[in-house]
Amino acid sequence: MGRKKIQIKTIMDERNRQVTFQKRRFGLMKKAMELSVLCDCQIGLIIFNSNNKLVQYSSHDIDQILLRYTEYNDSCETYTNKEFLNTVDNKEEEEEDDASAADDRSKLSVTPQP
Repeated sequence: MGRKKIQIKTIMDERNRQVTFQKRRFGLMKKAMELSVLCDCQIGLIIFNSNNKLVQYSSHDIDQILLRYTEYNDSCETYTNKEFLNTVDNKEEEEEDDASAADDRSKLSVTPQP
């Protein structure tokens, strides 16, 4: 059984927000590490919390990653929160449509002709 889907909005209670930040920060860094190892890519993650405290994770030397970033001149994928949520929403709608179409196909029956 899956977890209940939460509404993505700012957590008003300071204590709950800090607890959520700690847990999700750890999860984000774990995912970054896994992606780095599994896909042999360099990852630099920079986070400023609501108290302006800096937290960083890097799979390799962060200074080298940042230098590579500042010297990069080609186009790249860039997302804001709003753009990313639109992408996620569209993907979920496509998955629902695919599941519905598969459901419809499974209801079809073919009777052999004599």
